[in-house]
Amino acid sequence: MSVTTLMSRVQAAVDYYIRTPNIFTLMKDSEYDLIFTGESCAYVPALKYKKIHNTPVVWSVFDPITLVDKAKPGSLVGKYPWFGKVLELHSNIDKKNIQKIDKVIVPTHKMKKELDAFYGIESLVFPTAGIHAEQYFTDHRELAKKRLVRDCNFAPKNNFIILVHAHFQPHRRYEDIIDAVALLSPARRAKVKLLISGNPNFDLPYYTSIEKKIKELDLEETIIIDPKYKSPEELVGYYQLSDVFVFVPIEQTWGLAPFEAMACQKPVILSTGAGCAEVVKNEHDALIVPAMNPQELATSLEKLIGSSKIRRQLGKNGYQLAVSHFNYPKIATQLTQLFKKLSA
Repeated sequence: MSVTTLMSRVQAAVDYYIRTPNIFTLMKDSEYDLIFTGESCAYVPALKYKKIHNTPVVWSVFDPITLVDKAKPGSLVGKYPWFGKVLELHSNIDKKNIQKIDKVIVPTHKMKKELDAFYGIESLVFPTAGIHAEQYFTDHRELAKKRLVRDCNFAPKNNFIILVHAHFQPHRRYEDIIDAVALLSPARRAKVKLLISGNPNFDLPYYTSIEKKIKELDLEETIIIDPKYKSPEELVGYYQLSDVFVFVPIEQTWGLAPFEAMACQKPVILSTGAGCAEVVKNEHDALIVPAMNPQELATSLEKLIGSSKIRRQLGKNGYQLAVSHFNYPKIATQLTQLFKKLSA
């Protein structure tokens, strides 16, 4: 991550705190039984409202501003020690605020352990990121094919398509996926197309480094990058058109895209760095590989390329997991029960 990108994020955080009074102004004259916050710092105006009205506050946190990632390879504070000092100051000041929240909910047991120890709280493991399963049932493959021809000069035909979809950020480890494709046997690689879909604006230097790597490995005919905005229908078409979806970050709090791919009955490869891997059974719902391990990823890709039976079974099991456990109606029902209990 570049210094420019980092500073833009610091500025966004500062702007949020500056705007906190405005957010509270929008809230203060209304009556609420409970306030549910989802932004990283949204509990600040919520707690101000609670102080006046004694209204319970729930914070659903996916990307906490804490020091929990201090020792992890590739972390921001590892690369920029001064940023670690800023985070330490912020976190220690904010600790008392977070302890006033009635219930903090987190997506994984790993995050619960880290946040509870750091803040001295008792959080609840409750993933709130899910899917609208119905939107993946309509066939949008032709829409995706037209887009690929128009924007990428690629007409899919008898290709094995590996799909990656996420913003270009260093922790997503696109380089590991590219290296894994380079490690495939020549016969496998000849039929493979790696389609990378994602917004490059979160870290343009990283995006540029990925383009450079593709050229250096002479994989320009194998790898297709689509950095432009996609409509929801076009994105669903990409999932449906693919043969396997890959998501192998070094550190990701959760990860919604794998469940979107599962909703399209596509086999998924996850890394141990993806938080959502905690709820996935290896070799049943998906294949799980060590983070930052292109060789293991290449082995898993070879396995899926070589067996349509394994792909179908993983796709079927993943679909059942995503639709039955991570659909929004179920999540909403569970949230409602929690809200009623806290506001009683």
